[in-house]
This record gives sequence, structure tokens and C-alpha cells, in this order.
Amino acid sequence: MHGAPGSGVIPVKIDSVIGSSLRFIDNTLPNFATGYYYIDISIGAARIISSPVWYTRNDASGVLPVKLSSFTAQKLDNRTLLKWTTAQEFNTREFHVERSIGGSAWQTIATVAARGNSNTPVDYIAYDANPAKGLNLYRLRSVDFDNKSEYSATRRVNFDAAFTYSIYPNPAKDVLQITTDNASGLHASVDIFNTQSQVLIKKQVILPASLSNWIFRLCPPASIL
Repeated sequence: MHGAPGSGVIPVKIDSVIGSSLRFIDNTLPNFATGYYYIDISIGAARIISSPVWYTRNDASGVLPVKLSSFTAQKLDNRTLLKWTTAQEFNTREFHVERSIGGSAWQTIATVAARGNSNTPVDYIAYDANPAKGLNLYRLRSVDFDNKSEYSATRRVNFDAAFTYSIYPNPAKDVLQITTDNASGLHASVDIFNTQSQVLIKKQVILPASLSNWIFRLCPPASIL
């Protein structure tokens, strides 16, 4: 049973159970409001009414800005998709998505406005459009309007390819072009075969700092331009 002191309203039943135990959480009591609770127990023809328990809700007392129920980071093509859900927010202003490359210093890569106050699940999403090659570490920093903050657990995404590349045209007839991203100084072995598995070009190539693409002539004599 629950009642509001001084309201003049008769207490109402908010939960009941048939058995030997009862556990109830009241999420409806407004912040800073006071209520009282008591239990009305019937055992056969007997009836026992407990003494009331008085309680004043105060969410500002030792409550952190946000309660996370999930936080994930996953590779999505050449981006990182970051998703998180809050189970509860109190006075929350924003979320900072932070990234560390291989354990280096943390940097904010995105800022997302928070709902502010909520007792129901809220979903959020952000992207890292330019993850670094190798290990990317991600965490959330939630900040409230009083500038208090807390950190989430760390999530890991590994873009472990040494470099990315594209090959065109496809199919190729006379010339084949390979374009790389930021691979200056790369020492690569390039083997190009025809449809009969015959080697057309076999080269050891060191890419100069000023060059980001290779052009191969496929017609005899096979060569690199």
C-alpha cells in the first residue's frame, strides 16, 4: 500500500502477491516527493498491517549522470559504428565519444546531445568516419549540467589491414591501375596473372612518398608506368 502524506487521499494498493515474499520497486514517485508504504498481510482469517515506511526520493544524492545498459562498437565497411542505450538519465547534458589509437592519448571524435532526464531506455548512435589502421579503442564520457562526468567501459575495433587499395578498370584489357591510401614507402610484391593463370607482371615495388598509385601496362612488353 502507498500513500502521500497530507494529501487526504486514502492509500492505494500498488502491488500484491500470493506467497511468502514480495519485491517491489516504485518508479512513479516524483523526485523530491515523500511517500509512505506499508504492507497488509492476510494469513487465513488473520490480518497483519505493518508499520509505515516513510521515504523521500532525492535523485541528486550521489546519483551519477547516467546509467548505461549497453555500449557497442563494430566495424562497418571503413567506418566504426558506435551504439549505446541508457537505462536512466539524470541531469545529463551530452556524451563525448572518445578514441585512442593503440593505447595512445584519448581524443573526442564526436559529441552527442543527451535526453537530459529519463527513466525509460534511450538509444544513441555515432560514427567514426576515419578510424585509424590497427587497434582503435573507444569509450563514452557522459557529462551532466554540473560538469560531473563518468566513463564507460572500453570497446575495441581493429582495422588491421596495412593499407586499403582499389583496382580498376575491371575487367582490364591494356592497362591496370592500383590506387592505395597513404601507403608511402610501402614495399610490395605485385603479381598479375591473366585468365589462364599466366604471369603477366611480377614486380617488387617501393612506393615513393609522392605517389599513391601504380599503373601497369598489360600488353607486351609488360611494364610498370
